[in-house]
Amino acid sequence: SGVLMFKTEPFNIRGFLGKVYSDFTPKVPSNVQFIRIEDNVDLKVATDPNHLADVLVHLLDNAVKFTTEGSIRLGYQHLIDKKEVEIYVEDTGHGIPDDELHLIFSRFYKRDIFKPGVGLGLSVCKTIVEKLNGRLSVRSQIGKGSRFSVFLRCSAIEK
Repeated sequence: SGVLMFKTEPFNIRGFLGKVYSDFTPKVPSNVQFIRIEDNVDLKVATDPNHLADVLVHLLDNAVKFTTEGSIRLGYQHLIDKKEVEIYVEDTGHGIPDDELHLIFSRFYKRDIFKPGVGLGLSVCKTIVEKLNGRLSVRSQIGKGSRFSVFLRCSAIEK
């Protein structure tokens, strides 16, 4: 409908991703490794944690859908020079051809018509991330997998 309500609050990325990881773990098939990667810096972001969790769960759902063996990684890294955090979902799944990468965030685009879904998920994710004042990107290679990244402004947590 074009109306999303956002509630911005500061929170710790490490703890937040830990909860997303533990909540999602039961959905990962036993033949796929689910790995959590943490940067050595505790980071704080001020954004809507519920909407960010929705985006990550969708990216993880897609990773499970297209990864039949290998691994799925959920992690983050501090991009110090840009004062950003990259939160990523990386898989060893099918991958996306270069000539289709520009299409995957389009509404109703489906990479595989035989997989569940109507082709709105990544479009909605992109809209949500933009409303969070971030950006969503993808890198992929056929037969090697994909990495979807959410970039958000952040600050290091003082010790």
